[in-house]
Amino acid sequence: MPADTSSNLTASKKVGAGLFTLIRGLGRCGTSVLWLTRLVLLVLIPACRSSNVKPGLPTSKMQVLENNSAQVAALLTTADAWIMPQPKEAGLAGGSFALKRSGPVRLVGATSPAAEKILHQFSALLLERSGAVIKPSGFPILLGIFPDGKPDASIKNISAADLQSLGPEGYVVNVDGRGISAAATSPAGLLHAAQTLVQLATDKTRVPCLHIRDWPSMQYRGVMQDISRGQV
Repeated sequence: MPADTSSNLTASKKVGAGLFTLIRGLGRCGTSVLWLTRLVLLVLIPACRSSNVKPGLPTSKMQVLENNSAQVAALLTTADAWIMPQPKEAGLAGGSFALKRSGPVRLVGATSPAAEKILHQFSALLLERSGAVIKPSGFPILLGIFPDGKPDASIKNISAADLQSLGPEGYVVNVDGRGISAAATSPAGLLHAAQTLVQLATDKTRVPCLHIRDWPSMQYRGVMQDISRGQV
């Protein structure tokens, strides 16, 4: 049992014992005082109970990233999130972000012509695939490039630990009830993050609250189609 839970239960027991002693003492003073004491208890006891933390339940819910491919696939299916290729790690926070609350798409961190191109392509694809109309007063969608692997304070819920060991093509995406953030260490990684976000938003008005880490397994990837042996 957590320490805060034990202390709350101990305090409640002490309060109950003290109140019981008070009732016994005041009971000798007359019926009117006894009824007054009971009335006070009706107010105090629910208040004492409401301050308790239920045994065995944590005080805060921490998001756990799944890294088993089967578990990640099941998690994304539960969230109705279809992403190709499937991310290496993902965590489901519960809830969703309404795209109609989206604000302008902004670049943070290091900027470059390549990053600006990703910004414009992503904004156009988001509108095309989801129909989301960007409002100047909405929650901004932040796309960040941090070559040193240390996101600044503008990127919420993405830490340096998230970007660690991802490589130049890896990325992190975070969606919560107050907005969308993506971070990478290079434009190549940010491009993959933008493509993932577009897939999440395709044909949807709300995006599930997710935390995603992904990186390529191999530096060079390709596809071969052997047309001499029929259709593949």
